Amino acid sequence: MSLIPRILAMLFISAASVTGQEAGIRFYGTPCNDTVTPVPVLFRYEGLPKLGASVAIINTGHYTNRVISQTAYITLGFSDKRIAAFALPLDLSVIPFNPRSCGSLYTSTELIAFGGGRFVFTVPNDARLLGARFYQQILELRCNLQRRECYWAASMGAEVTIGT
Repeated sequence: MSLIPRILAMLFISAASVTGQEAGIRFYGTPCNDTVTPVPVLFRYEGLPKLGASVAIINTGHYTNRVISQTAYITLGFSDKRIAAFALPLDLSVIPFNPRSCGSLYTSTELIAFGGGRFVFTVPNDARLLGARFYQQILELRCNLQRRECYWAASMGAEVTIGT
């Protein structure tokens, strides 16, 4: 069993027991619109987070060429209000060692998974998860090989509700 289904299984602790809960995804916030790399960090879902269903998260802003390379990560968090002692959203450009970063962090980061343009996870078929909410976001580490610099670029956030 992979790590994401295990994390999702832990959501039953906070999930309300709601019969007939509809699965849903709500996007919020603004993605990075980088002036150097003219592709914003965007993502979409294939499928809905229903019990027992597989859901794919597609990084639609994925961009590479010989000058700019990027590595995508997806975050899964249980809050859109705080990450440790910091209020969300957190502007990534205020990070002292990386002022070139673009966008905001909209979710807590209890889990960060490495990937490329596509992430797939399966929602466990456990009725205790009905109504559980978690938050996701794509973070890209973009590196300009000519300038020898790397920086973070962030997507908008997504609130995901597990349903039937």
